[in-house]
Amino acid sequence: MALYSYQGGEPAPLPTIPGTNTAIIHVSGVPRTDGSTFTAQEMADAGYTGPHEKPSFDEATHNAPNWNGSAWVVPSKSVAERKTWLKAKATEKFREMRDAGTTYSGTPISTTHDAIVELREGLEKINSTMPAGTINVVTRSGAKLTLGSVNTHQIITAIQDYVADCQEREHALHTAIDAAADHAALDAIDINSGWPT
Repeated sequence: MALYSYQGGEPAPLPTIPGTNTAIIHVSGVPRTDGSTFTAQEMADAGYTGPHEKPSFDEATHNAPNWNGSAWVVPSKSVAERKTWLKAKATEKFREMRDAGTTYSGTPISTTHDAIVELREGLEKINSTMPAGTINVVTRSGAKLTLGSVNTHQIITAIQDYVADCQEREHALHTAIDAAADHAALDAIDINSGWPT
């Protein structure tokens, strides 16, 4: 949608007749509604400049565009702003990877908090029966498993180890980001690599 600046204000779509999509401008006090006939001079006489295309930007290195009264400006992020953004993205990536799952004996398993809680409850059930019983589960990949006390405990440990490795990676990223002294050092940090699988 075309954006126009009215008297230097931030560009926006042309005003429309209420309840319609029909643009309307006032030229010399006369309302005009046929947008295909608006000339550049008529637009200027009505107080409009444009159209102005809002620029795209890389949120890792720049802030959102702002209007300076005559043009869009895309300000670069400072090193401090980039650090804040990168740390938020590293934590977002941690949450994604923490819940992405791991494998146990070649079978994909969930690594969410709920999965650990459910397995611990299952372990309690197994251990409360004499002799120790089993539980039947369906993994996130759809595999059906019958688990006893030993392998349930092993799966819980595997999940805990995986989550701890994710926490270590997030910590390492935050440490590297804090230590970065300039934009080049921040450019060298890859928040998508180094995660456990």
